[in-house]
Amino acid sequence: MKPKFIQQQNSLFLKLLFIACTLFSSKASPQAQKPLPNKWNFIVYIASNNNLHRYVQQNITQMQEVGSNKNINIVVQLDNFGKQEVTRLFIEKGKSRRLATLTKPPMSVSGTPSNLFDFVKSVV
Repeated sequence: MKPKFIQQQNSLFLKLLFIACTLFSSKASPQAQKPLPNKWNFIVYIASNNNLHRYVQQNITQMQEVGSNKNINIVVQLDNFGKQEVTRLFIEKGKSRRLATLTKPPMSVSGTPSNLFDFVKSVV
């Protein structure tokens, strides 16, 4: 487990990064059909079907403290521990909304180039 001061530094770093992206981002694009109308997308690719799975909820909770806003979207792809399943989430202030659940290989297995490419393509 990380020492508390390192956890605090990581949390502070994420908050500062979100604030910086919010301040320096441009206006939202007019795309109404997508849940991702902003030009700034902070995408997080979490391959946690391994021994790092215990930190996923803490990471998502920290992102929810800031949440998406009118200038930036926070989108997460999460490889669910112990399952051959990938979940895509839209992070909002205080909650997350499921965008998709992928259960068919190769998209249901993180760590493959095609999976990463498909995730990025679905966000931008």
